[in-house]
Amino acid sequence: MVAIPGFGKTRGGEARGQSRSRSGRRAIFPCIAARTVYSRIAYDVREVQWRGMGYCNRARAVGKSVAIPDPTDEANCRPQRLLDLLPATRAPDSQGEQQMPNEGKRDFKIISADGHIIEPPGMWERYLPKKFHAQAPRVVKDPEGGDAWEVVPGEPIMPIGLVTNRGDWGRRYEDNNWFGTTYENMRHGAYDGKARLDEQDIDGVSAEVLYPSQRTMAAFMAQPDSEYHLAGIDAYNQWMWEDFSTPDRNRLIGLYQIPGVDIESAVARVKEAKKLGVKGLILSSLPSGNADLSSADDPFWAAAEEAELPVHIHVGLKHAGLSEKVGSRKVRVEGHKLQFAVPNLQFMGGAVAEFSGLFARLIYSGMFDRFPGLEMVMMECGAGWVPHCVEHMDDHWWRNRVWSESSLKELPSHYFYKNWKVGFIRENFTVQNRHWFGVDNLLWANDYPHHRHDWPYSRRIIEETMAGVDPVEKFKMVCGNAKELYKLG
Repeated sequence: MVAIPGFGKTRGGEARGQSRSRSGRRAIFPCIAARTVYSRIAYDVREVQWRGMGYCNRARAVGKSVAIPDPTDEANCRPQRLLDLLPATRAPDSQGEQQMPNEGKRDFKIISADGHIIEPPGMWERYLPKKFHAQAPRVVKDPEGGDAWEVVPGEPIMPIGLVTNRGDWGRRYEDNNWFGTTYENMRHGAYDGKARLDEQDIDGVSAEVLYPSQRTMAAFMAQPDSEYHLAGIDAYNQWMWEDFSTPDRNRLIGLYQIPGVDIESAVARVKEAKKLGVKGLILSSLPSGNADLSSADDPFWAAAEEAELPVHIHVGLKHAGLSEKVGSRKVRVEGHKLQFAVPNLQFMGGAVAEFSGLFARLIYSGMFDRFPGLEMVMMECGAGWVPHCVEHMDDHWWRNRVWSESSLKELPSHYFYKNWKVGFIRENFTVQNRHWFGVDNLLWANDYPHHRHDWPYSRRIIEETMAGVDPVEKFKMVCGNAKELYKLG
């Protein structure tokens, strides 16, 4: 570990925690104190990077104890190519292609259950039928010269700054900006599988579960043309399987997007995914295409159970045609101002409220009695609320099960512990209260390359948030549960 002068000191130079008021707060509120220490460490690390050492610090990049190069030495400091510092970890074959690793020798240590991609320029023209090219999503410029997506012709563009990892990694949160990011200055692992493996290696991450861009998927699902809806979903799935994930599908675990047109189309995609060897499915709307959960969705649940493919829900569900409030989720550019910024912030924090209602409806519907082997994953909706929610559901159900004629065979909590996994990103509360969830039900995630990520410090953040956790339990949360769920080598 490289010693950083001044690390752990306040701006005035005194040691952290020496203030009487701070120490008093620590004594009374230990969980808040732990969170505060973690937050300061994360901030201090970013501040050091911001002050000029970020791209040069090989020790933090590859986990070795080496001296920090002089930041004024151009031979040692190359501000756009941290990947150049990475030792070769996969030998190419004689044709120059990446070899598939020996699965029998695979050693998973950290698996992020929530990673993201952004589609590369030209992808939609390559994978969509030619008749849809005129209406396909395309890359345009934002007001600061960055790249943005026009997902629907004539609609406000969607900048990409907060959903990619900018080349100037390590900047402060105060400098987050939707604008100005281009495909050149972002880290290429957002859209290129081989580069993503390098970025995983830098971060010490063994594998990621990859979710599609829900902004783009929502745009396809909002179209009244069902043929275009299906073509967009199929184009994404084909690109993920044939392009992005091909360097190593056990490390780049691309989820298969399910359309929301009708139940026949949804079931057909489950069968396709199983035949290909995909490891999981993602729902963005109910598979029947209806607005409300009903028995019309049962053929999909049955197909997923039979295929032994876990079904993922990221943040929440929307139905085909999109509800009115989905419009407030879009970041729009109008006169170089972020419109709907406050509703977006409310939505990002309000996923808990949205998902808890969906979670209750799915369990109360009795679908897990009908499909007991079905595996579900809720992701990026927070986790700390779940124990309270299932406790409340148990009490609510027990008091009302008779007059409501509920058909559940077990307490609602039974179905959570048996059928669900829940992801968490930097949640001290969740880690500290892990036994209320059941350690086997938790999946650690880093949300890379979205702006909540802590790349390339995931290992450090894990150590800070899981200090004192039993090593067996820690391994389950950061690796073992995901390894078992996705049947990795």
